[in-house]
Amino acid sequence: MQIAATGSSKLNSLNLHDVLYVPNITKKLLSVSKLIVDNNILVEFDANCCFVQDKLTRKAILKGTLKDGLYRLLRTERDSYAYVSIKESWHRRHGHPNNTVLDRVLKICNVKLSSRDHFNFSEACQYGKMHFLPFKTSSSHAKEILELVHTDVWGPAPIISSSGFKYYVHFIDDFSRFTWIYPLKHKSNIAQAFI
Repeated sequence: MQIAATGSSKLNSLNLHDVLYVPNITKKLLSVSKLIVDNNILVEFDANCCFVQDKLTRKAILKGTLKDGLYRLLRTERDSYAYVSIKESWHRRHGHPNNTVLDRVLKICNVKLSSRDHFNFSEACQYGKMHFLPFKTSSSHAKEILELVHTDVWGPAPIISSSGFKYYVHFIDDFSRFTWIYPLKHKSNIAQAFI
């Protein structure tokens, strides 16, 4: 498409440089990498929304919601899409505690809330509280030690341990329920851990 002009703009407090004016485009598009380079921010995405946060304070600057395959950011903090309450940000950042715990933490940390800082619903919390039917009790059990061993591998870890481990494998003896856990530097070390 033809570019009619270039310039700079602002999205709330964020700087937008090298903005392209394309008269025939049907949606306003924003380059996330360009936004991050031009501003000291973090952008976090999940299945239904995204958050633009100040990199130093982790304060949420904007919230975007997913619509037609694109995350939609609105220009002003007065818009419900654009505003993320401090309480919502703390709830997400600190492991989704319940409101009573969150209110206590905010009080202890002397976090001042505005009249707009209310937060009642967390989609992640709702998913976490969903109930699944229990697994059927297995009628098959080992009759002696090491007859049946259950195993699983976890990794790679987002942070490597100080000893250089990125994975771990655990083994559970079906008869005794004795458990062994082995840290691994490479996934290819599983066979040796098993032996």
